[in-house]
Amino acid sequence: MDTDEKKRGEGSQHFFEGAHHFGVRQITYIGNYFADSQSNMDLLPILDASHTRNRRTSPPDSNCLPGTQQKVLEDIRAWVEDDNVTEANHIFWLCGPVGCGKSAISQAVSEEFDAKGRLVGSFFFFRGSGDRSRISRMAVTLAAQMAEALPKTAPLVEATLAKPFGLQGASITAQFQQLIWSPLRAVFFCWWRKGPFLVVIDGLDECEDHESVEEFTAQLLDFFKQNPRFPLRFLLASRVEEHIRKRISRVEVRLENLKDHLPEGDILKVVRHSFKEAAEFDRIIRSHGGSWPSEEDVGLLIKHANGSFIFIRTLLNFILGLRVQYHDGLTPMDRFKLALGMHPGLDGLYTETLQRAQHIPEFQDVILTISLLVQPLSISLLSQLLGMPRARVVNVLIPLQSIIYVPGDDDTDVTLFHTSLRDFMIDEQRSIQLFPLGTLQNQKDRLAYRCLQHAVKLAIDDFRHITEPLTYIEHQWSYYWRQLGQQRMKGHCQFLFGLAVSAPKTHIRNGLGVLPGKSPRCPGGDGPLPA
Repeated sequence: MDTDEKKRGEGSQHFFEGAHHFGVRQITYIGNYFADSQSNMDLLPILDASHTRNRRTSPPDSNCLPGTQQKVLEDIRAWVEDDNVTEANHIFWLCGPVGCGKSAISQAVSEEFDAKGRLVGSFFFFRGSGDRSRISRMAVTLAAQMAEALPKTAPLVEATLAKPFGLQGASITAQFQQLIWSPLRAVFFCWWRKGPFLVVIDGLDECEDHESVEEFTAQLLDFFKQNPRFPLRFLLASRVEEHIRKRISRVEVRLENLKDHLPEGDILKVVRHSFKEAAEFDRIIRSHGGSWPSEEDVGLLIKHANGSFIFIRTLLNFILGLRVQYHDGLTPMDRFKLALGMHPGLDGLYTETLQRAQHIPEFQDVILTISLLVQPLSISLLSQLLGMPRARVVNVLIPLQSIIYVPGDDDTDVTLFHTSLRDFMIDEQRSIQLFPLGTLQNQKDRLAYRCLQHAVKLAIDDFRHITEPLTYIEHQWSYYWRQLGQQRMKGHCQFLFGLAVSAPKTHIRNGLGVLPGKSPRCPGGDGPLPA
């Protein structure tokens, strides 16, 4: 161990030392303490899950334009500030369909109450983003932010985390009890006079752990039932999904459904602001002269968006060439006409956008792999996983920058602007114009093969040349194989036999004997794997 590492290790017992300078963006103590133990990852805060994250690389990338969503924001402010104790005063459920502005409101509220010094913490779930699509690290991520907002809680959280096995594998209820409720109660008299504090949790429907989400909402209701005067508020934002609705659609919860709010006025403000801002920097728009687009054309664009913020933002990205790093030979005026001709609704928008790259030979391999990843990867890592040059990966992604974030370098993660794109691509009926039936399953097969081949290579190399794609594969290869199911794996026995022969006696080889069941035999009953 070098000198710097030794110094970091010696100081790691004081996780929240100097908590007044501590936040989810400066997590060092916890990270260093558990750096050598992969099994303790669930006790590490997630660095890019709060409202302070880089929204471009860690979606959702949304916020409220000044002057928009005013009625909802005023309602939330009034609810947080209300000191009266009522049954519906602790939990606010902001719900609504995809693309209606829930995450933008969550972001704006988080920033506002953080500036006031009354935000305990925020957590933004995002499906397909690894740990941000699971609930296991939400409590510790909120606790890390709480240590900065309320420094007197820091030593209490620190003491809990100093005994990591006390929380290892613990339920979300136990995590909240030890990391959030107990510290807040212990220092109650140091903060309650400042007024109610707030916790914001966005995209609860994007969490894959449905049972744990039900448990989380149930324990929230139970805590406030037992502590009705506790000055803490929870803003939960999600789509209306049954496992959430059945738990929190109750009199104890304040409900605000954004489908009841007519968004045309706010969308008009977004459109005008975007075109005005673009005109300041776009030489072509300035050269066009006159007032472009006309009020009539703006009206047609808004009507085409049909009340969807995500749809209008995607159209604006396309029309104005926002986040695009190449020139397609079209002017914004040309793209405006094309945008009005796109099929309304997200499915039509996604189909027409993806069709721009459909002719590229690697299109299917790159796009479906991105949709199937457990967490985002960079262009460099996608290249290694897919076994194709980086330039070919980039070539597929370049025409799709209005719906996919394509970084300017090869080492930053490629991310989807909205999880509705992932939902569209993995639904074979919705994306059938792009991917014939069976294509998605075939891609799952290919991804499973690639991952297992890389995993065995990793084992053979005795971990001498660990790279990030291999680290990803080490943790995820068995997940992809389980997706094949018992019947489909029958056809892959010869492949598994060959790998089992070449793989050394490691966790890779052991894993081959238990997929997808518990018996160390080839799926389909063709005999045991080689010893």
